[in-house]
Amino acid sequence: MQPLDPQVHYGITDRDFLDVHDVQMDLLPGKLHELRWKLNQKAKKEPKFRFYALYDRVFRMDVLEAAWKHVGKKDKAAGIDGVKAEDILAEENGVEKFLAVLHEELKTKSYRPSPVKRVYIPKADGSKRPLGIPTLKDRVAQMAVVLILEPIFEADFLDCSHGFRRRRKAHDALEEIRANLRENGSL
Repeated sequence: MQPLDPQVHYGITDRDFLDVHDVQMDLLPGKLHELRWKLNQKAKKEPKFRFYALYDRVFRMDVLEAAWKHVGKKDKAAGIDGVKAEDILAEENGVEKFLAVLHEELKTKSYRPSPVKRVYIPKADGSKRPLGIPTLKDRVAQMAVVLILEPIFEADFLDCSHGFRRRRKAHDALEEIRANLRENGSL
């Protein structure tokens, strides 16, 4: 069975739901889910262990396919190369070809990230906020790296750590502080 087979249900029917930045476990193939679990368990059990050889996991086809499912959304801005997900999806076997090229570039170490497109978003006060838009190929490559590295770094965080972690916001940390203060009678 091809992981990109349109007949396969990956657990999410609404593509807009994919705008959430979390790695959605139900979009991951079983082997990738198992790999992430093993990496996490190894990192938890041996905190001093250093993972030196992970690059070969990044360009695995199942990792690239899962990365595509997370970032290959329609109606998203194109990077500096002008390529949008719609362009790739419109071609026959477009996704498979796109991922095969990226796979080969990563495998042969000829992949080079493209410059990031800079756009400015107007703010309410009249100023503008800069925003960088990477190419679709770079987004897929970056997500593939996240899929492999995230479980390793998650193992190092304490439960009370909130910064830059999925499903944990600064507001959650503030709420926890308030709850602890209430518990101790300081608030």
